[in-house]
Amino acid sequence: MAYDLYSTEKVFSNELANILCNKVLDNVFATYPGSETKLVATNELAKILQGAPLTALPVITFVTNDALIYGYLVQKLQTIITVQTQVAFKNRMQVVTAVAHFEFWYDAAFVSAVNVNASGVYARNINELN
Repeated sequence: MAYDLYSTEKVFSNELANILCNKVLDNVFATYPGSETKLVATNELAKILQGAPLTALPVITFVTNDALIYGYLVQKLQTIITVQTQVAFKNRMQVVTAVAHFEFWYDAAFVSAVNVNASGVYARNINELN
């Protein structure tokens, strides 16, 4: 696995959550070169990465504006990480693992990702979040 920034940056105190994020992002970035800003943290995780106070996250949420990436995740996620439950809708997928709950969103309106710590961990621009 080449992508390991969630672990090296210690995004989560739970290293297993970091590893799951690394695996997903590594696989997508290898499959879709140049997509580092097309699948990024959003919602509460994005806010925390951009300086909001730390809070417990019930769900780790990622967003993409690329229909191919979203479709790929719907079809292949269970081969990338160990999934207990996966429910996919047209623009949102909910995933339960033994470590964490995830959501993956397809949002064509998502425009702007920011490099939150100069290391390559990207998040949806806080100005796009409610």
